[in-house]
Amino acid sequence: MTDIKLLEYLETYLTENRRNKFNKVIKQRTKHFTVATEDVYQLHNSSAVMRSCDVFGIQEVNIVEEINSKTIDREIAMGAQKWVDLNRFHSVKDCIADLKRKGYQIVATTPHTNDCELQDFDLLKSLVFSLEEKQKG
Repeated sequence: MTDIKLLEYLETYLTENRRNKFNKVIKQRTKHFTVATEDVYQLHNSSAVMRSCDVFGIQEVNIVEEINSKTIDREIAMGAQKWVDLNRFHSVKDCIADLKRKGYQIVATTPHTNDCELQDFDLLKSLVFSLEEKQKG
């Protein structure tokens, strides 16, 4: 059974009101912006990022796990893991290559002095926001 046929079959079990609600929410989701995290040490932070993406309608989260590999905490994600697509990478290089292949500009937080302001970016082009958490100690 193709994915479309399966979806059509499963939709027969939804009320029209529920189907309309799903369609409304789907139309508000976006892949124009995405988020990438790198080696998040605290498990609850990755889960919270996923939950925030769900709340803001961001469809995909990209997680780089070069050093720290963890699973999403269902209690902290609060169901967001069912609705947000999770892309996992073993290296930053692979993640950036994939995002650039998809047409994203890379916007990263950095403590360096060679920076620029968000308004300098063309927001009409797709953007990925990169978040990094370093282990203390």
